[in-house]
Amino acid sequence: MPTTRSALATLAASLFLASSAAAQTPLKQKLPLPTDAMTGSILFATLVGPNDGYAIRMNLHAEFVPGGTFTPDDLQIVLSAPTAPNFDHWVVQGGADLGWGLGTGLQVGDASTLLLNGEIQGSPLNVSIWNLTIEPVLGSGQNGVTGAFTSNAYFEIEYLPLGEGPAVGYCFGSGCPCGNDDPAAGCANSSGAGALLSATGLASAALDDLELQLTGVPAGNVGLCFLGQAQTSLPFGDGLRCVAPGPLGLIRLPAGVADASGTIPTASVISTAALAPGDTWNVQGWYRDPVGPCGTGFSVSNGLSFVVIP
Repeated sequence: MPTTRSALATLAASLFLASSAAAQTPLKQKLPLPTDAMTGSILFATLVGPNDGYAIRMNLHAEFVPGGTFTPDDLQIVLSAPTAPNFDHWVVQGGADLGWGLGTGLQVGDASTLLLNGEIQGSPLNVSIWNLTIEPVLGSGQNGVTGAFTSNAYFEIEYLPLGEGPAVGYCFGSGCPCGNDDPAAGCANSSGAGALLSATGLASAALDDLELQLTGVPAGNVGLCFLGQAQTSLPFGDGLRCVAPGPLGLIRLPAGVADASGTIPTASVISTAALAPGDTWNVQGWYRDPVGPCGTGFSVSNGLSFVVIP
């Protein structure tokens, strides 16, 4: 649909956010929506993002007072990036998607989406312009849009680093079964230190690049990671069990053997374990240690907790 707009109803804000692959941090841009009276389809935000290494989450809070005879199903909001990387339009319209109110008065709604197409990594975004418009739904019988946003309406973009582990560590080696504490990892094993479980990637079902790495396992021993939706803290082998079953039980990832450096890598966690967006999971590493300090023959790492996003 062609986009038209009045000069008074246009807000164009170009924000340049510097970033480097070596030091990624979450970034955020937030713009209030213009409260001018509007006629036609209106371009109200133009944003220029960071260079690379980010996934992008859009958040929209729209409070719109339409003029004329508009109903919730007559209005739609369209977000597009016309330059590289070239995402498809993100369209939100009346009904549950945007949560527009019912009737012809104030329409209030919230929407969010996570764009991962092309992973953003290595594709500079400093020339990408995000265009956000409010338009009549095709076939609604409306010709253009009349109305105004309230002062509480805003559009927000969050830039999420792809290269940083999203999981939060917990249950480190304190209060271990036989005094074998290691507060920087799991309880100490036969090597004198504990095994550390870490993560890289983003816990996104669409991106599927969340990977675990279990280090500090005595070389040549078998280990694996297991997931559950509940947390606990109980003696378990030479360590502390941090993960307990939840509504979906326990999930065990494929086993591996620690190499000479004591590392057991894992495959992409989201698809391997078939995890669904919205669920919170805790994960811990288990491994054999026949000559460990407490004599049980096995031990565990610290725990990690993460929420799966779309």
